[in-house]
Amino acid sequence: MTTGCGPSLPEVDYESEHARVGVSDPELALCAGNLADIDAEIERIDATYELEVPRKSSLWIVEDELYEDFCPESSSGCVVREGAFVREHKTGGIWHELVHDRTGWTEGGSLNFGHTIFTEGLAVALGRARCEPKVAWDLPDAQTMLEGGSTGALKDIPHGYFTAGQLVRWLLLTHGVQALKDFIYSIDWRMSPDEVRAHYSAAFGTSIDDDVRDHISWGAEGHHRFELGCRGAELEPEPDSLRPSYALQATLDCSAADVRSNFERDENDASEGRVEWVLHVDGEQGEVYGFELVGDVPEGTTLEIEACDCKGSFLSQWLPSLPLSLRGLEPGDYRLVWTGPLDAGHELDVSLVGDCDMALQDCPAGEQCFYGSCEPEVSDPAGSGEPCTQLDDGPLACDAGLYCLGVETGVGTEGWCAALCELDEDCPQGQQCGGFGVCGDPCDVYAQDCDAGYACTPRADQQGTCIPHGGGGLLDACIANSCGPGFSCEWDDELDGCDGWLGGCCVPICALEEPACPEALPSCEDLGGYGVCKP
Repeated sequence: MTTGCGPSLPEVDYESEHARVGVSDPELALCAGNLADIDAEIERIDATYELEVPRKSSLWIVEDELYEDFCPESSSGCVVREGAFVREHKTGGIWHELVHDRTGWTEGGSLNFGHTIFTEGLAVALGRARCEPKVAWDLPDAQTMLEGGSTGALKDIPHGYFTAGQLVRWLLLTHGVQALKDFIYSIDWRMSPDEVRAHYSAAFGTSIDDDVRDHISWGAEGHHRFELGCRGAELEPEPDSLRPSYALQATLDCSAADVRSNFERDENDASEGRVEWVLHVDGEQGEVYGFELVGDVPEGTTLEIEACDCKGSFLSQWLPSLPLSLRGLEPGDYRLVWTGPLDAGHELDVSLVGDCDMALQDCPAGEQCFYGSCEPEVSDPAGSGEPCTQLDDGPLACDAGLYCLGVETGVGTEGWCAALCELDEDCPQGQQCGGFGVCGDPCDVYAQDCDAGYACTPRADQQGTCIPHGGGGLLDACIANSCGPGFSCEWDDELDGCDGWLGGCCVPICALEEPACPEALPSCEDLGGYGVCKP
C-alpha cells in the first residue's frame, strides 16, 4: 500500500469493527482477542470523551526504518494523517496513540491542536494508574508545564506527562467532558502561558497554577479496570455450587475470540498466546479470602494471578510442579493470565474454587471445612471434650469446628476435642477462648485447678483457660502444649539444657508479685500480666 509519492505502508492485515491494522513483520501475528481489546479500548475512549468519529482507526505496527519515515526518530509512537504508528518492538504505547487518533478525527473538530498539556493529558488520563511512590516525586509547576507544552518539550520535563494526565483527569471528573473539550478547542499550542492561564480561569473559575499540583490522585480508586491492567472477560460463578467456583476453560488458538498473542509486550514474542479473565473477590474489607485450583495446568504453560491495581505485579504463578492454591486475597478484582505457545494446541480446563465457610460447613458429605479447605473426616468424629487420635495427614478425628489438641506422639496427636475460636463469643456457654485458638473452662493460672489431662494456660488478659496438655517438666523439650500443668513452652536458645525443637522447653509460670522460680531460672519475666521463669 502506498501513500502518494511517500513511503509505502504495509497492507491492512487485520480489520475489526473499529480499526484497521497493518503489520510490517509477517511473523508478528495478532489474534482475535487482540482485535477485541483494540475495539474495546476505542469504545471506551469514545464513550469517555463523548466522541463521534466517522471512520475506523488505522493502526500501523512497523519496523524502525519505516516508522521513522512517518514519526520523529526519538518517539515510540505518533499519530499522523495516515493513522497511529508504533514501533514493532515498543508496542505498549498503542492505547496512548489510539486516544490521539480518536480525538483527532471527531465531528466537532480535532482536539489535537490545543496546548500540549491538554492534548497529551487526554491520552495519559486514560492510561495506567500509578501507586504513590515511596520517594515523593518533584512534580513540575504550571509555568514549567505551560512553557514546555508550547515548545513541544513536555516529554522532556520529568513527570510532565503524568502531571498533565492528572490535571485532565481531575478536570474531566470535576467539570465534565463538554466543558473540558470546549476549553481545549479554545486554545492552541501557539498561545503564551499567560493566555492559556486566562482561558483556563474563564473556563473553570480556578487557577491552573494551583490546580496542576493540588489534585494528584494516586492508587487504583476510581479507575476503570483497563487502567489497572485488567482486560479479560469477567468470570461468572458456576450455578448451584456450594462454594464460590469459577470455570477456566480455553484453547490457545489464535482465531478464538479470547486468545491474544503477546505482540504488545516489549519482548514481542508473538509465538506465545494468552487468555485473560477477571476474578472479582467479594467480601468485607479487612478480611482475606482464598482459592484452590482444581485440575491441572498443561505442561509448557503457566497460569498467573495479579491484582487489578496500580502495582501491576504478579502475586502467584501456578505451574504443574507447584501447589495450586492461593490464600490471602483481599476483596477486589484480580487478573488471571494463562500463557503458552500458540502452535501446540494446549487446552485448559480447570476450576478456581473458593474457600469453604467454617460457620456454614459447606463441604460435601464426609468432609468438613477446616480453615478454608474441605478435608475428609473419620466415619464417627468425636465431640467436644471427647478423646481423639489425630493421625498426621489422616482424616479429621473431631466434629466440625473442633480441633484435636493434645500431645504429639510422632505419628499424630493424642488428646481431646476442643472448639476452635477467635473470640470468647465463639465458645460454648461457660467457656472462653484460650491459647492455641481453642475453647476451654476458665481457671486460675497459679492454682492450676483444671481436670486431669488439662493445664491452665494464661492468655494476654491474665485469664487462664483449661487446655489439653502433655506432662513435660522443668526444661524438658517441648512444642506447643506438651508441657504439664504450671509450665509454659518457651522458645529461648539461651536456656541451658534446652535442646528442644526450635529451642523450646518447659519453664515454670510465675506470679510477678511473688515469684517462686527455681535456682536455675531465677528471673520472672513479664509476659503481660503473668510471668515465666528465665535465666
